[in-house]
Amino acid sequence: MESIDLRDRQLTQVARHDALTGLPNRYHLLGQLGQRIDDCRAQGDRLALMFIDLDRFKNINDTLGHSVGDELLRRVSSVLQKQARGDEFVVLVRDAGDVRLSAERLAGRLIGALRVALARGEFVLHYQPRVRLDDRRIVGCEALVRWDRPGHGLQAPGLFVPLMQEIGLMQDLNLLVVEAACRQLGQWLQAGVPAVPMAVNLTPEHCLLPGFADTLLACCGRHGVPHDMFEIEIVETTLLEEREAVQENLRVLRNHGVRVAVGDSGTGYSALSYLHRFEIDFLKIDRSFVASIGDRHGDAPMTRAIALIGHSLSLGVIAEGVETEHQARVLASHGCEFAQGYLFGRPEPADVLEALLRRQAVAACA
Repeated sequence: MESIDLRDRQLTQVARHDALTGLPNRYHLLGQLGQRIDDCRAQGDRLALMFIDLDRFKNINDTLGHSVGDELLRRVSSVLQKQARGDEFVVLVRDAGDVRLSAERLAGRLIGALRVALARGEFVLHYQPRVRLDDRRIVGCEALVRWDRPGHGLQAPGLFVPLMQEIGLMQDLNLLVVEAACRQLGQWLQAGVPAVPMAVNLTPEHCLLPGFADTLLACCGRHGVPHDMFEIEIVETTLLEEREAVQENLRVLRNHGVRVAVGDSGTGYSALSYLHRFEIDFLKIDRSFVASIGDRHGDAPMTRAIALIGHSLSLGVIAEGVETEHQARVLASHGCEFAQGYLFGRPEPADVLEALLRRQAVAACA
């Protein structure tokens, strides 16, 4: 009899709760909502209903994978259970007078934590090697930001960058990344590490700032970094923004030797037609095209086309997100000179890349 009761409880749990988060599902919500409405009518009370939507959740699944998306849902559900008077993504607030306070508390918790993270220096850089495809030699690296959030571990940028853009914190984060990257590269050069050029990603809003080029050049100067050892990466759609402002900033940087790469190539529709108007050095083939190499209806023709465009403009071509030898071979056959991805190395702390660079230098001298 006890086993039957246990089984019934388990079946009820499965029927009424989401398997991923453990929260009550829509079926349970509708039942609770109907009961609450009846109670409020009988007692003359009011009931508030909040619908919570996760912006750009599809982008997280598409760029970081469904496992990361699932983990985000689990963590959001945990926050909701701790912060709200309900435990659903649709949150029932028993006292309608508290709905504004509840909403502000829920929204202000991811935002407040980000402001504190900037003040406390919780953002750190990891470095991913870039290799030359013909000999697999490390010829560059990319600085990638992570949020080392206390109690949560390292957070990938897809989990916090969209929100920072919405609340106006991306300029602060961009400046932090540039400063930290210059500092690390300067330390390597002073210590005699056989360092390679370092790239950082800059968001469109930063590229449009008056004087941002001078700010970056000053940062290089503070840390003793030669301009030709530093590279900025902008997304392709930046070229479709206020082109004169972007063009001027890029011209200043290029005149001082800073290298410029355009990322997400092929995803910005007409942006490729503007490339010849801008001062740039590299095209980066987006990881979405690289991931499809090998599929029967994959994007190998697209990678070939981007490589041809790059070469016709005397630009270097870099593929990102390379994970298999087959992808590397196909890209090399298309004329792609450089690549980065898990096949060659994951983003790691500075000491890991430093060790790789030292070993490479020793091997070259052997």
